[in-house]
Amino acid sequence: MTSIIKVNTIQDGGGNVLLTSNGSGTLTTNNIGGDNTPAFYGELASVVTLSRAVTTAITGFTQDEIDTDSAFDGTTFTVPSGEGGKYALTVTMTIDFGDIGADGETFTISLLNNGSTVKQARTSTNASNFRNINIETCTIETIQTLAAGDAITFKAYGVDADGGGGGKVQANKSSVQGYKLIGV
Repeated sequence: MTSIIKVNTIQDGGGNVLLTSNGSGTLTTNNIGGDNTPAFYGELASVVTLSRAVTTAITGFTQDEIDTDSAFDGTTFTVPSGEGGKYALTVTMTIDFGDIGADGETFTISLLNNGSTVKQARTSTNASNFRNINIETCTIETIQTLAAGDAITFKAYGVDADGGGGGKVQANKSSVQGYKLIGV
């Protein structure tokens, strides 16, 4: 024996509509599950050359860009109105120091909220840990509580200890991404 229940609307105990049907099999949900949006992603579209020992804003994350809420312009993610909450954010940047020696290089990346650094990551080489490579990668993975209007930006700092340049942040090997967490 088979049972069939026919309804067009399902409500919770407080009378809030959770699910509706249009009678043709199309369901609309309200406050069930949810989407991890706003969400954004972008890869660095072109190399950014760093001046030695100068912190530089990194812009141009426009390659393969994803922007669910028109809140990311390739440089800044601005939390849309009504979308405050906890966000998972990831920044990965790869630097090429070029022809280096065993003297030491340092590469630091920063994630900023409204111009203030909230997270940093650093990699460095020196004579004792020199690996004879000229490419280094830094990654920041963090969860941040953000309010509507908060502006997330990214910076990098590079220095070659022997007086060389600051290196080059690599395109297509550097990316930023983030999304709003649900249920936290």
